[in-house]
Amino acid sequence: MLNSMNAAQVIEEIDALPAEEQSKVIAHLHQVQEERFHEEQVLIAEQRLEDLDNGLTDTVSHYEAMRMIRQA
Repeated sequence: MLNSMNAAQVIEEIDALPAEEQSKVIAHLHQVQEERFHEEQVLIAEQRLEDLDNGLTDTVSHYEAMRMIRQA
């Protein structure tokens, strides 16, 4: 059901819940967000390890990367 709803509809559904249920839903959403963050960090670490295995040892600063992207 949530997959077919936009953000405004989800918020309306949460607002319609009793306060105690709203707190539970919000806590669950925070947990999901935290899990997704950790999953993303694992993917980044895996990519970095793969890069190291492939011989990439140099790093590029954020500033330099942004400069390179803008020039492309």
